[in-house]
Amino acid sequence: MFGLEDGYAIDVDNYDETSFCTSVSPQEISEKSAMQINEYACMDGWNECGTTNGMGSYGPQPYSDITGYYPIHGPKEKKNIHRWKPILETDGRGYYTRQEFVVPHIGATTDTVYLSEEDRENIRKDFMMKPYDDYETLACNVLERTKNIANDEKEKTLIAWFDDKLNLAADTTAYFMFNPEMNWKLEDVAYYLQGYIMLEYDGIIVNWASKVENDHVRPTTVVQEFLSGEMTDNWARGVDGTSSYPAEQWTPYIRVMPHGEYPSGSACICTVVMKWSAAALGLGYDEDFPIQYSHDVGSNKFEPSLPKEAFTSQYRSHKEVADKCAISRVDGGMHFPDAIEAGDAMCRGKLVFRKGVAFQKYIWTGNEEFLDEWGGVEAFGHVASKKCQYNAKLPKGGLKKGKKANAGESKFECCCVYQEDEHEVREVVHRRWTTSTKCKST
Repeated sequence: MFGLEDGYAIDVDNYDETSFCTSVSPQEISEKSAMQINEYACMDGWNECGTTNGMGSYGPQPYSDITGYYPIHGPKEKKNIHRWKPILETDGRGYYTRQEFVVPHIGATTDTVYLSEEDRENIRKDFMMKPYDDYETLACNVLERTKNIANDEKEKTLIAWFDDKLNLAADTTAYFMFNPEMNWKLEDVAYYLQGYIMLEYDGIIVNWASKVENDHVRPTTVVQEFLSGEMTDNWARGVDGTSSYPAEQWTPYIRVMPHGEYPSGSACICTVVMKWSAAALGLGYDEDFPIQYSHDVGSNKFEPSLPKEAFTSQYRSHKEVADKCAISRVDGGMHFPDAIEAGDAMCRGKLVFRKGVAFQKYIWTGNEEFLDEWGGVEAFGHVASKKCQYNAKLPKGGLKKGKKANAGESKFECCCVYQEDEHEVREVVHRRWTTSTKCKST
């Protein structure tokens, strides 16, 4: 797979699982691990190999949608004004494209690590939004926020810096690894990184399910449609201060990602990174712990001329960093404030954060007492799905309401696959989108 077979020291076509127990060279162990990872990546619900839902191996479309989502935004006099609309983008050289909602299927087709199906359903119910009554006022508020950054090169630079969440993760990890006062070993770093990735992963899965279900419009569309024909005095790229131009030409400070607006995925990630980092230090989320980041001259990737002078951004606590990271999405015009509050609340809450931390402690210690609050190991992730009782929530662009999936049509089923070898019988539970009528819930 992926051209790796030619380099394997083991015969992948005639591989005997039992021989692995007596052949344990580092190379063979790593190769077997790589094979298992590659195999899992093709069936974990992301459609990474691009062959799910009838796409053959000779024409794969990696990560493409397998649920049938489509946008149904309508003009402002129609009832679907609140629905997400693909934004027109250009490379600046005459090539224009309309956005596609990125991986709209993962909230329904992908397994979570520790969140159970009941958890996912409860989160879904808690984060259903109602469309706003007055989108014109909302549009004016957006323009006011971006006007405020027109003369502030530091704020522009921070918006760009926080846009790359690796800045937070890398700087924090480097602090843990290289600060002599921490005295962290490799195992400590591994524990921190695994916990961060796991919390972020499950957080984003439920966040994406909510994004698709709410299917909310972006500020770009709201401003350009509701204030069309009006002039705005606002920020303009490459201009110090404001410029006056038609509102339909306004754009956020940085590129808007191709997916629904509510809840904010960025706010979720900002919260997870910093709250987990505080926990790793044994600190409260909002406990005093000075943090600072350096921003060099010309480090703004969206306006390379900024900042004109290097500066250091300083924060009182981990929560203050997360709050600034999240609100930068509003300051730049990419989100409405409610989406920020929802993304933060979703990923700092009892289910996404506290339950994830408990599971991470269990993984590393084997102590099931960490899971007692949640009802034991049966209440976590795949384990809780053994009965295959998941009822998929089709995206709002999927099958029409009330329509039943007939034999041969793509539909969603939770499948229990039993694997048996001479050593044990294992139940492997996963989701898959299928056209078969043979795979039934048990």
